[in-house]
Amino acid sequence: MSNAPRNSPLKIKLCEIEGETSTFIHAEILGNGNLQLAGQDLGKTPLEHFGDLDYEYWLTVPSEHKDQLLLELLNQLYQGDITVITKLMDFLKAKSIPYNFDSYI
Repeated sequence: MSNAPRNSPLKIKLCEIEGETSTFIHAEILGNGNLQLAGQDLGKTPLEHFGDLDYEYWLTVPSEHKDQLLLELLNQLYQGDITVITKLMDFLKAKSIPYNFDSYI
């Protein structure tokens, strides 16, 4: 079995900054459905604060609360925006995420 990173739409890279202190953060939907953001800081800052060159951390949202997170993020990003549906459809198209749009006249 390979230890190579999984190339899956269920895992995305959010941050990759290299320098005196390098920071790497990704988000992933785990096998149990939980959303996990995992980060790793390498270098000067963790050495100064923790006495180790490596600091790893995780934030996990249980699967039963992902829908609440989704709605809160949509609210924060689009509250009061009358173009929200068009913007969201454009985003879904760009990311090849299936959706349905219906209207009634």
